Amino acid sequence: MAITNQQFETWAKQGAIATSKATGESIKRAINSYGGFPDGVTYEVYLQGSYKNNTNIYSESDVDVVVQKTSAFYSNLEQTNEDLLALADDIWLSIDHNDNEALKKGVGFKTEYNEKVAAFDQLSGEISQLVQNYMGLSLEQEEQSTTDNKENQRIIKSLDRHEKQGFYI
Repeated sequence: MAITNQQFETWAKQGAIATSKATGESIKRAINSYGGFPDGVTYEVYLQGSYKNNTNIYSESDVDVVVQKTSAFYSNLEQTNEDLLALADDIWLSIDHNDNEALKKGVGFKTEYNEKVAAFDQLSGEISQLVQNYMGLSLEQEEQSTTDNKENQRIIKSLDRHEKQGFYI
């Protein structure tokens, strides 16, 4: 089947820019106002695909919105640090404190171990801050929605549940 000139003309016209951006922002506000996420879950919401790249085609494009969970990275760093501290406590408790040689060896281990854990804690904090700066995130402050909750609910309900949305946590 041949492609008509009319189809080429349609493809040559860029689709809506302002309304797609507004749609993306509305969805972002609706997601940010949702109160059902577990405590500690952080995420980033952004456009992807043709609208983000300004290559959307008139009447042929959808709006791809990505909700990327970021909290797992930070909680993994925190959990690793806690696990390291717990391991040191377990080792310390396993030392026979009545045996001078074992105690001396244990103190040497604990001293070096504490230095390494402190260095790890410092580096993990720096890595966390680096990632937050790169992604434009702040774990200390939460975004506040300026949109009416009824409007957010309307947007959420308007998402067709039969269409692929790609919203996973």
